[in-house]
Amino acid sequence: MKLKNEQQQILKDLYSVDEQVTLKAIKELRSKGGVFAIEALMEILFSNKTEEISVEINSLFRDLKDSKASIVIQSNLEKYQTSEMISDFISALWQSAIPFDSLEIFVKIFVSGNDNTAFEALTLIQQNAANLSDNSRKNCLLIVKSDIDKLSDFKKALAVDLIEVLK
Repeated sequence: MKLKNEQQQILKDLYSVDEQVTLKAIKELRSKGGVFAIEALMEILFSNKTEEISVEINSLFRDLKDSKASIVIQSNLEKYQTSEMISDFISALWQSAIPFDSLEIFVKIFVSGNDNTAFEALTLIQQNAANLSDNSRKNCLLIVKSDIDKLSDFKKALAVDLIEVLK
């Protein structure tokens, strides 16, 4: 994707070692938007810079409405699924109401994450279940059912709800 000079500068500022420059770039993205920065924002969020930056990035994701962002998010989410910050990020995504039409990665996060992460993933999956194709629905059910014996008691109870949502 060919980026304008202004977009290139925002990306450069996002990666600045100066926290204030990064925060300013996040605020600029909030006012101007841009799916072009989603991958960079995720990388910065999960690199665990500072609490203030994490809060601002999650806030930005909560306010996203551009459905094009879902594709970029999903294609980058797998590399962060074991991060301790994934639960807050999933929560921000379901609050954003970005429509996701493929939920396999979220089901994998449900299975592999801790109880809190599983709960957040379930909420996002419930919100987006109507968007699933039959094939995607089958894949999601297969992931849950194949790993259900490995789940904690709490997650097994959530898995019952998840299976009902995916049927």
